[in-house]
Amino acid sequence: MKLAGGFARARRAAASFSIILAFGAVLTGPIDNAAAQDARTRRAPAQVAGSTQAITAQIKNAILVMRGGKIDAGHAQLIAALDAADRLDDAQFVMEQYYEATAALRAVKRDDLAEKLFVRAFQTKASVQRPPGNADVLLEYAILLSDHARIAEAVPLYMKGIAAFNAYWGEGSEESLIANDKLAVALSTSGSAASATNLGRHNFELSEKALGPDHRTTWKLANNYADSLREIGAPAKALELDLFAIEKRAKHYGENHLNTLVSVNNTGQDFLALGRFDDARRYFRRHRAIATAMAPKDPSFAGQADAWLFYTDMLAAGDAAMPPADLARLEAIVANEENFADFLRVKAAVLAAGQHERRGEPERGMRLRETALAISTKAFTAQHPLSFEIKLGIAVALIATDPNRAVQNFTALDREMFDG
Repeated sequence: MKLAGGFARARRAAASFSIILAFGAVLTGPIDNAAAQDARTRRAPAQVAGSTQAITAQIKNAILVMRGGKIDAGHAQLIAALDAADRLDDAQFVMEQYYEATAALRAVKRDDLAEKLFVRAFQTKASVQRPPGNADVLLEYAILLSDHARIAEAVPLYMKGIAAFNAYWGEGSEESLIANDKLAVALSTSGSAASATNLGRHNFELSEKALGPDHRTTWKLANNYADSLREIGAPAKALELDLFAIEKRAKHYGENHLNTLVSVNNTGQDFLALGRFDDARRYFRRHRAIATAMAPKDPSFAGQADAWLFYTDMLAAGDAAMPPADLARLEAIVANEENFADFLRVKAAVLAAGQHERRGEPERGMRLRETALAISTKAFTAQHPLSFEIKLGIAVALIATDPNRAVQNFTALDREMFDG
């Protein structure tokens, strides 16, 4: 099972957190709190109940049709049912159906149709009434856009959704905090490290204050804030947060739980970044014990921990020449997309590249660095800090073999740093 999303998640987006908030404030427009309260308590007339039940059944049937592979037929049924829903005097019901319909389209890999449906949702008379369901649909629309690396289009929608969550449930509510966290993760994934980290800190501190340190959302936000800190090169602070998350998660979920495992692995990565290899090994062994208990019949699950332990040993050895078998194992990790996290695959590729270069094999080293960049660009973005680090390594490696190209690469990196 791949846990890449849990183990590693930025770099610039054009703005600091404060600028993003200002940008969002301009684009979201005001949310009428009184209208929000009214929408929350509004109930459809009793005679509409039969109609809503019929429409719900139609939408469920349309979803089943799409899951059966008849996408166009199911989509047509969805549109007909949604049109019927919008003729009812139940705005919340309508937005709930759009939420279900877009989720169904995304599940069958038709994001193109889902996006059109999101646009359609906000052309309905129901959306004009601003029911609470608007917030959920806005958030999912923003997530779709950010999943397709359209962060500039996504941010205003995130901000509108967050403003709606704040109006309906309050700024420190779990709903609002989770929406803010989705934005932070999207910024991180798009390469906006500073913005993601600032927002992550804001979310975690507000959750501690509003929900308390023993709330599960607080632990989740601690985990995601730590991810951002690790990415900007602040593993010591990330370590504090990951240790906090481990304590809370292990007590609540138990030791042998996926959430505990994720925090344990992240803590191992913190120690690795700090050069505390013995501590890193201790946590990766703990990761292995949890994985073995969770999936005793699936060696690949514990094998992820074995890969981290092996990588730790290779990294701790410094510039010493690796035995050929170890170098081959390192490259096998790079090639195994199915079983290993993208972050580990990138790190293994860079470490193996250095070994080949020290052996006088610069071509093999460069191929591995280019592989690392391809993995990072696909899994994260070309602007992600990890991608930038790899591009810098490529430029440095080129000094020995192609100085002119090295200069070109350094110049491009300068532009990337200051023009982004």
